[in-house]
Amino acid sequence: MEPLLSLTWNDSRSTARGYLVIDTLIRGVAGGGCRMRAGCSLDEVTRLAESMSSKFALFDVPIGGAKAGVDYDPGAADADEVLIRFFSAITPYLRDSYITGPDMGTNEDQILSTLRRLGIPSPGHAAIARWGLKPETEEALNRALALQVDGIPLDGFLAGYGVAVCAQEALARRGIPIRQARIALQGFGSVGGAAAKYLEKEGATIVAIADIKGTVACREGLAVEQLLKARNAFGVVDRTQLSDHCVLLDDRGWITEPSDVLIPAAVTDAIDAAKVEWVRSAIIVEGATLPLTAQAEEMLHRRGVTVIPDFLANSAFAYILGALLLGDVGPDLDAIMALAAARLRERVHRVLDGAERGVLPREQVVAMSRGNMVRLGATPVRPPRSPQVQITSMLPDTIGDQLMVCLGYDYANDSPEARAEKERSFGSGCVAKRAYCAATMPDGFKVKLAYDEAGHAVGQIEYLPIEIALNRVTGRGLTFIDCVWVPTANQRQGIGTALLNACVEDAKTKHKGIAVLAYEGIDYMPAGFFLKRGFEVVEQEGPCNLLWKHWTAAEAPRFIQRRYKPKLVKGSVVIDLFWNGQCPYSGRMLDRVRRVAREMQDRVVLNETETNSRARVRRYGLADGFFVNGKMVAWYSQSEEEIRRAIENALGR
Repeated sequence: MEPLLSLTWNDSRSTARGYLVIDTLIRGVAGGGCRMRAGCSLDEVTRLAESMSSKFALFDVPIGGAKAGVDYDPGAADADEVLIRFFSAITPYLRDSYITGPDMGTNEDQILSTLRRLGIPSPGHAAIARWGLKPETEEALNRALALQVDGIPLDGFLAGYGVAVCAQEALARRGIPIRQARIALQGFGSVGGAAAKYLEKEGATIVAIADIKGTVACREGLAVEQLLKARNAFGVVDRTQLSDHCVLLDDRGWITEPSDVLIPAAVTDAIDAAKVEWVRSAIIVEGATLPLTAQAEEMLHRRGVTVIPDFLANSAFAYILGALLLGDVGPDLDAIMALAAARLRERVHRVLDGAERGVLPREQVVAMSRGNMVRLGATPVRPPRSPQVQITSMLPDTIGDQLMVCLGYDYANDSPEARAEKERSFGSGCVAKRAYCAATMPDGFKVKLAYDEAGHAVGQIEYLPIEIALNRVTGRGLTFIDCVWVPTANQRQGIGTALLNACVEDAKTKHKGIAVLAYEGIDYMPAGFFLKRGFEVVEQEGPCNLLWKHWTAAEAPRFIQRRYKPKLVKGSVVIDLFWNGQCPYSGRMLDRVRRVAREMQDRVVLNETETNSRARVRRYGLADGFFVNGKMVAWYSQSEEEIRRAIENALGR
């Protein structure tokens, strides 16, 4: 069957060629990682996308299958820039329908930084936006993706952990105790490394590990921890760091070395029909995607070899991604591992039961997936009901309503106590926001709130004269929009348009035009929203656009040029944080940076710059920003894990 969508990208600055294939859409979205390797083809990516459809459906995750691939050497000096250009070309899909992640030749940090450079806050953003999930879902997802186990990112660890769980179940069915099991692997990246580490921890003996240079073997057992320290970012083991007990075999040694479990965790079609006769293992657990050809799987099955198919064996991360998006689990590593193991064991048992009846494991898994896929695809997404809203001006005693819009308070599910806790959790952010509102209202700062039929605030827009705006814009005789925000659950219902229209009508009574800072590639203040409503771009810096519209002759607004110059301190990491009370997330960022800085003690220098005055914004050409050693890490709020990681990277840890 042909995929739903298939496209090819040709890089204008290198020989790279990229592919995006969406095999199926379920509830408007599809998911699958992005790989980078020399020789990657459209046919390969198409097969991988089809496999992702089965992988998600197998676990009842309402996400279709997709895959992206770039035909380029991931070790090339410009590989990161190639990936950025590729993602830039497919940004509409990343925003609207495609959930991505790392795969062969890419890693979690690389994917996240590339997405954020394009203004996309998380790999799961398309589902969060399309399904109308709570804003907190995005933060929880990013916190989970930041989890690591002994330096292995969550995606790679979970895939490897899932492979190990499947291997244990297959061994138990064969009656082979884990402490007597001998394991051979092809691939020692995140998946192979995690599987080897976990199986060794459970008592198994790792006898062979293959990388692109060949096979490292030891029948008495390899020291996995030592090999993990000796591998590079691409899973290649430094042969100079091997012990005298290790022997070097050719590239087929991982197959021919005697073992109970064989784990191909590297490339597609690693074992074809011609290599089947080399296999000496009773169990094969497919850690890579499609590492065996269909003919090889059938031949091995007839020989009595248990084969656990790829889109069951390496599907733990895909399942957990869905569970995180749907709120079935939070960013807690122990809970994630327990849930993944339980779901994998349940399905492995069904596959092994079928294999004992003579059913080819892949056929069993495909049948399970297809049945779920039909049901998932037949479940419609209910279109949101368009509420009748009333637009009113905020008064001093309704500042709390504006805060609840900003902070994502859920009137339907949260208690009154949760409302107070929501504000407390933002600490300095809400305190500073209340002070900002009180100080600027006499000078023309205004907020309009949208209320639904139940009297709940479901949107807000705030604006003020551009001459007093705490943002890096300058102009005269214009209204400046600080923020328009409608919670995700209330979006696409005309609330934002109604708020903007009310603001424009008010601005026409006082000013010559109206200006706003808006962004490409993210849902917060999207530039497209304003462009569709008659605004024009004046200036652009990266994803940030300065837009305006005017009804009488007026001078166009401009960016204030950045004048910040870091003062570095030898032997220390210098953190510069610019913040003000206009946005509660800015104050919350202050609290988080302070907490992380206290953990680091004398290893960091923290400089806090409050930009609650127009003069200070002009002085630095900045209103918000988090800098580490003079490099801007983010202009938006980050989690403590992200802040800590940025500082630790600068410390060289």
